[in-house]
Amino acid sequence: MDNYESINHVAWTEPRIQFIKQQLESLLKVVDLESKGKVVEIDGFRLKELSMWRSSLPQGILDNFGTLSSVCNCNCEFCYERGLSKISNELVFFPRRSMLTLQEAKTRAKYYDPETQTGLFITAADSLEPTLNPYWLDILRIAREKCPTETLGLPTTNGTKLTEEVIKQLSELKPITVSISLLSINPLTRKQLMHDPNPEIAIQSITLLRKYGIPFKVGIVAWPTIPINEIKETIKYADHYDALEIEIQLPGFTKFGFEAPPFNTKQQWDSIVNIVQSMRLQIQTLLYTSPYTYEVNGDPSAVVVGTVKNSPAANTDLHIGDRILEINGKKVFTRSYCNDLLRKTSEGLLHIKILRNKEIRKITIVCNQQDKEKDLYPYKPANYSIDPLLHHGIFMPDSFRLEYIIQIEGIIKNYNAKNVLIFSSKLISPYFKKILQVFKRQGHFKNVKIYVETPQNNFWGGNICIGDLLTVSDYIDCIEEFLLKRKVRPDLLLIPCSGFSNWGRDITGRSFLEIERRFNIPVDLIKSLVIWR
Repeated sequence: MDNYESINHVAWTEPRIQFIKQQLESLLKVVDLESKGKVVEIDGFRLKELSMWRSSLPQGILDNFGTLSSVCNCNCEFCYERGLSKISNELVFFPRRSMLTLQEAKTRAKYYDPETQTGLFITAADSLEPTLNPYWLDILRIAREKCPTETLGLPTTNGTKLTEEVIKQLSELKPITVSISLLSINPLTRKQLMHDPNPEIAIQSITLLRKYGIPFKVGIVAWPTIPINEIKETIKYADHYDALEIEIQLPGFTKFGFEAPPFNTKQQWDSIVNIVQSMRLQIQTLLYTSPYTYEVNGDPSAVVVGTVKNSPAANTDLHIGDRILEINGKKVFTRSYCNDLLRKTSEGLLHIKILRNKEIRKITIVCNQQDKEKDLYPYKPANYSIDPLLHHGIFMPDSFRLEYIIQIEGIIKNYNAKNVLIFSSKLISPYFKKILQVFKRQGHFKNVKIYVETPQNNFWGGNICIGDLLTVSDYIDCIEEFLLKRKVRPDLLLIPCSGFSNWGRDITGRSFLEIERRFNIPVDLIKSLVIWR
């Protein structure tokens, strides 16, 4: 029996297939298909020329494979899945899918081009615990055979299946990295908050990943019922075993998961930020909060968050908290601009001017590509390639890029607009407004009145404030309130594209063009390279 992919899994990324389904269903209402004189019941269809359905979106081979599993063997108190079943019919971005089959993985590998990183259109399904797929290791082997040198990033796992035997098999697929949601090194806490029946397996997996030389990233959801000392000890534990990075996730909740707020968001988030800032000075591993934009509170400065262990930058006098002013003689304006300058120098010397305690200093970083056999774990284990985004080892989370302002100005000129309403998220808005004022002082946006509004995440509710999760209905609510409050009618609406698919559809499947039809005002999407959180 054939295993068909649900239309729901591609409705967000490839709506043309959904359209084909609708046309076939209409046709079958008026005709019957027969085989050997008998009417055939149609339960699916195939795409004949798969080579014509390749996507040009950049992605690694595992990204192109899509969700390995849409089920989980834990029931975390803080999981976004809580209450999601109440709105499952409203979403096209989080549908369930059957386990990824070996045949599907082989087909996707066949049509994947490692050089251009293009392959078949991706599926948009809820991604939960990958190791519950009975073929997950075989799927990784298919990916490795197709891409012998690509660093495979295992989708985030809760670690419940990472026994020594499993990790040993993973080590045979190097280069590979693992992201593990650790939460706590206290077994009782994992049992209580995650309902993990064997918490020691995940906790011990950290030591085994280090033993077998597999770089790993640790995620900790800073849920308020986890004691502060436990969070600190878990951070130290991950640092002791040379984690590549430690991400402390500021806890979130939706109106679907909790009838009443389970905690005071500002109080909890501020407390965690203070802990992280203090712990950064006590460990060597990269340690950051997510979303990081909350921590910096609109400050665009290029402040060093940390350096990767055993990287070129880690072997210099560069400190956490240093503000980078210049790179090889070029002035630095923002974190993103600083990262762009850093990425352009993969070989040779980086001459960096920094500000530390009101004193300007100069630091030189030697960016030589090391011998492939040399072990610089976790920066570059033996026979791994250096991450092109962190070849220097300096870590500063990306955010709003300066080229977006230039893009915005070009769009406004194309429309010859005079009153423009631009949307930004709650966390990015202060940052964006500062950068916008700098450009205005330099003579940009002459004779143009720009309004910046922050839509509320009404669809999700709770304390969700991420721009990527805004829906068409959220934007409509914001525009109606703006028109009522401001008594000004914009002649152009600009929306970041990060909350929409490449077909302009939000997570509920609605097109951004509905906004244009609703208000009879032109709408355009700002093409962003990174998320507008």
